[in-house]
Amino acid sequence: MLPPQDDVVKARLKALEEVLKIVEYEKPKIIGLGSGSTISLLIDRIANLGLNNLSFVCSSIGSSLRLSSYGFKVLSLESVDQVDLYVDSADEVDPNLDMVKGGGGCLTLEKILAYNSSMRIFVVDYGKLVDRLCLRRPIPLDVIPQAISMVCRKLRSVGFRPEVRLTDRGKFGPLISDIGGVLVDLYIDGGVDNPGKLDMMLKSIPGIVETGLFIGYADLLVVGYPDKVIFKRGKT
Repeated sequence: MLPPQDDVVKARLKALEEVLKIVEYEKPKIIGLGSGSTISLLIDRIANLGLNNLSFVCSSIGSSLRLSSYGFKVLSLESVDQVDLYVDSADEVDPNLDMVKGGGGCLTLEKILAYNSSMRIFVVDYGKLVDRLCLRRPIPLDVIPQAISMVCRKLRSVGFRPEVRLTDRGKFGPLISDIGGVLVDLYIDGGVDNPGKLDMMLKSIPGIVETGLFIGYADLLVVGYPDKVIFKRGKT
């Protein structure tokens, strides 16, 4: 059962306040940002603090445009070889801090930024915590367009339910990721027993560029509740 929306908003705001304290304390030169509504809220709050000396690199055009509208310096991803601090949200987080991400279609660039960051913080509300990944949500896959039929056939042959995600506004057809791939939502009955093993298996299929399984990426998980914030550290 999902939590009430008002509680979710309060929880996110509480968690974001703690993330802002970390940003102010760490004073990173380059901050990497993911995408989605939580990150949009974070950008608004960073702007309110007047931290104009920060530079950013983003996984999505949406985050880049929002930062630019406030006058922040936004670097192109290809011009950066290391990020000091990466902040993102997640769609689901299990007890091992393994995550499902990429519902907005930026999973490949999000994973590249997270992998190349010195410190990685993920911020969620308590409703994103699950006992097992993929019981409620599918795993997004970034798939080469020319391979879409072959990839989906292979996934069905091993008992999964792949669905090509379709757009519902402005243009009909498959939803395209930020790197030009086709987004496929992978449904798994009963959830995922071993996310790491599944991630490796999926990426062994030619045509799948990246998966929305983020295994071992969270250095720190900041979980917001309506009345408190909990910090969970990843395994080192």
